[in-house]
Amino acid sequence: MLQFELTRKQFNELSGLAFHRANSMQNSERGDLNAGEREQDAENVKQHFPALDALGVPYWVQNVVLLWAEDWRRYERGYLREYLKQKNITVLA
Repeated sequence: MLQFELTRKQFNELSGLAFHRANSMQNSERGDLNAGEREQDAENVKQHFPALDALGVPYWVQNVVLLWAEDWRRYERGYLREYLKQKNITVLA
């Protein structure tokens, strides 16, 4: 099974990615966005990828976070750190 250890900086960037993904999914479900707002939501998510790549966060870790945050209800009631732990991804202090 894959394992990874995140630094605080990596975790913070992943937390931002999770926030923007969950927000985008919630907005999409409500369906009251115009095309420009949908595009802005997508850009908010995409803005994290260059930083995550520069920080050395593997794509599979980024994908774990995206899939978790895709369910915005799970995002609102859960903790990213706990979910990552279940996936053998730990956050260093």
